[in-house]
Amino acid sequence: MTKISKRDQWVAVSMDGFGQLMASRPKVAVVHDLIQNAVDEDVNSVNVVLESIPGRRAKARLMVEDDSPEGFADLTDAFTMYKPSKKKDDPTKRGRFNEGEKFVLSQCDEATITTTTGTVIFNDDGRTVTKSTRPCGSLFDGVVRWTQDDVDEVLTAVQHLLVPDGVTVTINGSVMDGRLPVTVLDNVSLSTLRVAEDGSFKPTKRQTTVEVVVPQDGETPHIYEMGIPVVEIDTPWHINVGQKVPLNRDRDNVTPAYRRALLAVVLDATVDLLDAEETSNVWVTEAMPEASAETLKTVADTRWGKGWVVHTPTDPEANANAASHGMTVVHGASLPASVWTALRDNDLTSSSASEYSLGPKSGKDFPDAPQTPLTDEIQRYVGSVAGQLLGFRHTVKVIDDPDYGCQGQYSHGHITIGLQQMPAAKDAASFAASIDSLIIHECAHRYESNHLSTAYYEACCRLGAKIRTIEDRWTMDTAEYLR
Repeated sequence: MTKISKRDQWVAVSMDGFGQLMASRPKVAVVHDLIQNAVDEDVNSVNVVLESIPGRRAKARLMVEDDSPEGFADLTDAFTMYKPSKKKDDPTKRGRFNEGEKFVLSQCDEATITTTTGTVIFNDDGRTVTKSTRPCGSLFDGVVRWTQDDVDEVLTAVQHLLVPDGVTVTINGSVMDGRLPVTVLDNVSLSTLRVAEDGSFKPTKRQTTVEVVVPQDGETPHIYEMGIPVVEIDTPWHINVGQKVPLNRDRDNVTPAYRRALLAVVLDATVDLLDAEETSNVWVTEAMPEASAETLKTVADTRWGKGWVVHTPTDPEANANAASHGMTVVHGASLPASVWTALRDNDLTSSSASEYSLGPKSGKDFPDAPQTPLTDEIQRYVGSVAGQLLGFRHTVKVIDDPDYGCQGQYSHGHITIGLQQMPAAKDAASFAASIDSLIIHECAHRYESNHLSTAYYEACCRLGAKIRTIEDRWTMDTAEYLR
């Protein structure tokens, strides 16, 4: 048994004050702490009894019994605050500050702890230690300041525990059911806590297991620490971490970095279970920067559809063209910068301009094609028809280069034709039809630059009707030039 040193007598603790401080914790945390202390030991069963005491207003009896072979190896653990816990340096145990029973006692009017090494009685007379023992395990028997409503609330909340394999937990005679996880992730590297040489907790990383568990009806998904719910989370599932979770002092939150890392692990494992609506949830976006490249692609394609493109502010026509082809155009402001960085780093983004621009895709200065009977006739015919359609003379340039990015371009009084970008033609008639279509297309830009606007559409209609009135017709036999 650990002796109390003179230094330990420097400070006295007001149990009333401590109880008021700890009263902000959920009432079910009282039962959680007792159960977790039990399952941290080598136990097969934990039995909990919680019921209001007849005739005693706002009082209830709470008993938690386990079958640990060792019990309390050191009886002073039952009443010593902040004594270094034997579980402190084991990341697979829940204890940290040797505080659990003391928190429970702060919510009690009286209590008795009986274990293999003795008995401690807490009541109005103070603390009494006796030699009465049990052959194995420990029994906590206390009177808590709870109404019947409190009891009902705790009995409901305690059902959210995830019972460890190999342990039977009974609540008021009913055995809690175990739950099969959706998936179990092994060898997951996550932050946890280690004990430094000075006895303080330091962050570290180690491999652990993570269970993804479907919530029961009415349950709010939580991050669990070895079966104990500790932090609410907006995933569709509970996430049960198999080691100490690095929580704040009040044990009600994790750091943003830990949350992102944990969510990324879960997203990698469950992305194929998500539909388009679910991939738009906040937790998915939060996890994406640390998810795998395969997961990122699956999320993006599920959320926006295959072929999605990034909005190009300088090319509204490309954005509209992509949308007209059924593609989702994703605006930059719709995602955090960290997500865009992850998508780009994994070569998962294409801009609307690169895929759907209706203008030339190269800024290269292309030379004129060599003069041939075909290029001479294209220049003559296009210049003549465009001049008659628009009422003024046009010059025509022909480019015969595979890198030229479009069939044609229009500027006031000038038309460029990309010969190798023209549709393949089987005969002179189909080639002539392609030339006429291109003339209408380019001349319509005299009135409107946006291919997808109503004004451009109406200009094409007017010019298409007018071209029928022009006597000049393509007559050259182009068979020898057709590719």
